[in-house]
Amino acid sequence: MTVENRAVPAGGGQKPGLNPDGRSLNIDEPTIDLEADETLLVPDNPLPADQEWENPVVEGLLGSKTDLLDGISDPQFDETEETRGDPDWPVDDNSRSSTIDNEQEARAARQRAARLRIDANLGGSGTAAAKKNSILKGFPLELMERRLINERKAVSIALQTRASGKTFFRTLAQERGMGNLEDIYRALGERVGQQPIEAKGELFDRLYHADWLSAGQAEQRAILPLISPDPDVTAFAAIDPLDVVDQDWVQRQSKQSTVVVPILPDLFWEGLSRYKKLDLDNVKESELFIPIDISWSKEEEVQADFADWDIPVVVNYIIHRSFEQGASDVHVEPTGDDLTIRYRVDGMLHEQARLPASMHAPVTSRIKVLADLDVAETRRPQDGRMSVAIRDRPIDIRVSTLPMVAGEKVVMRLLDESALRPRPERLGLSDRDLQLLLDKVSAPLGMILLSGPTGSGKTTTLYSCLSAIDRISRNVVTVEDPVEYRLKGVHQMQVNEAIGMTFATGLRTMLRQDPDVIMVGECRDVETSAMAIQAALTGHLVFTTIHSNSAIGAVGRLVDMKIDRFLIANALSLSIAQRLLRCTCKHCQTTVDGREIIAGLRSEGISVEKLAHLGIDIDPDQPCPTTTGCPRCRHTGFSGRQAVFEMFSMTDEARLCLVSDRFDLAEFRQITKDQGMSTMLRSGMALVDEGRTSYSEVVRVLGEM
Repeated sequence: MTVENRAVPAGGGQKPGLNPDGRSLNIDEPTIDLEADETLLVPDNPLPADQEWENPVVEGLLGSKTDLLDGISDPQFDETEETRGDPDWPVDDNSRSSTIDNEQEARAARQRAARLRIDANLGGSGTAAAKKNSILKGFPLELMERRLINERKAVSIALQTRASGKTFFRTLAQERGMGNLEDIYRALGERVGQQPIEAKGELFDRLYHADWLSAGQAEQRAILPLISPDPDVTAFAAIDPLDVVDQDWVQRQSKQSTVVVPILPDLFWEGLSRYKKLDLDNVKESELFIPIDISWSKEEEVQADFADWDIPVVVNYIIHRSFEQGASDVHVEPTGDDLTIRYRVDGMLHEQARLPASMHAPVTSRIKVLADLDVAETRRPQDGRMSVAIRDRPIDIRVSTLPMVAGEKVVMRLLDESALRPRPERLGLSDRDLQLLLDKVSAPLGMILLSGPTGSGKTTTLYSCLSAIDRISRNVVTVEDPVEYRLKGVHQMQVNEAIGMTFATGLRTMLRQDPDVIMVGECRDVETSAMAIQAALTGHLVFTTIHSNSAIGAVGRLVDMKIDRFLIANALSLSIAQRLLRCTCKHCQTTVDGREIIAGLRSEGISVEKLAHLGIDIDPDQPCPTTTGCPRCRHTGFSGRQAVFEMFSMTDEARLCLVSDRFDLAEFRQITKDQGMSTMLRSGMALVDEGRTSYSEVVRVLGEM
């Protein structure tokens, strides 16, 4: 590669370059025009030899000085008789090639001399203004102008880039507290002409094992191979898609043209963990997961007559079909006459199939074998777990058996990590609630309390909050029952009441582990609640859940547990309540008059009086969105779910009300509403106005609030 001198402005009447005599630095690579690439960070004046290299030209384009210098063997960098006595020749005593016998050490000495030479001839003017002007050029400057990153942060990252030898975006990816990374990477996607990868499901669907990339190389270069629609083009995801060194390297390794796709840093690390499991040089995938793969044609054949197929095939069909339909739970229920298979999709149970009663025992036994349970034990409940791979996607399945009169009932919960939201920005919060949540998550101490019934999405919200925390510089410890998802950088502990490991016991032990952030799965009793409050008061950030109908009701629940209101007022920083509403199907959505909506609600037993009590006013003549049902949504009219939230932070006025001798929960609720708290019902109605859910769904989920 030849780095041309014409992009470097003249100074002192001499044409500057990588060498004092004006010659270019030659490396065996394609030529790069510095003037044509506006991402180069070129200073206006040369830097004295005794100053630091203020302007990372090589970092900004090629990744690091080490990458540039690798392979240099140009004799112009060798010390000669002419330069040995020159005091301006930047070489130390240890780099004199005449004293080095080993050829490899001589090459390293020449590189050190070249590095010093480059440091002495490239850089800024030394002033603060020149430093800022030289660093903030190209795309970093564009980000600042678009207000996606402030000037101080941009300069700080550029200086860290110079010190670390990494590129700008590799350094940016390590910054914590960057709440707008998604916006930055969308802008980066516009720059390279590719939509950034923002969802784990999308990444896992496209990720594959490439022979030209080992797991170690993927981690070192922060790249992941992607399935490309064009067989003649190699696609890969990169934290820094502007790094031309990585692009050239991938092109040489794959021997194809390349397309680079930006990927959010958090998603990259999740994908890297997955890629390490796919790396055939280290471990076989079959040793990690039970492969379950059934073609569409075979699904139809199995469904036509279950009795004609082997039991392993039938069980594989049940699990595979549940995954395809997006089910969260699978119910295998003996009724005496047959074996019923039901899936819970979007919070609602749907019957999927009926098997002959004679298949109950072998199907149950097969599931027990996969979950490593005792096949012979049919009188006691059992809990187990298995990991399967469906279409190359890892799925954890929690298995629970329960003896019934008609036989053992089995429930399998599917835990798909791709369903997790990597950051709070993807939870669907309003701007006010999102900013409030991010402020509290980044605080050094306090309690963040989540409330809601089982299946309302509390675990997803908790894990999204933990993902936004700096897990490198902070010790994050959790105690859960059960541990549903494994999080990188989080120390997770499983409750085991059989040996006395309860939430309270685990929390007491965790406090001796020097934690910064603590997550308690649930405050089930007074002891656990009191200890969580004390942990928040003693300088820890505590996340926990409690069963309550509203964010205000969570405070009332703690008061009912006889927790001192003074302690609650000082420990609680944020209270959140949430529910999940089904979203209307986009494929069968249509519009009808409001009077048809009212008539439909009345047929479902929802009276006009109840609507008025909830504050729902439907104009009979106003067009309203509705659905007709289609095969894509299983003729239900709904597909997917969206969380609705209400949250309040503990303000001085609310704190005074809580510690008052005349504390009244209704007054406390009114204070939080006056301070801007949006209720779940109001959030649900906002989704109705956007056409994303229906009036009947809002009343079904939030009608008793």
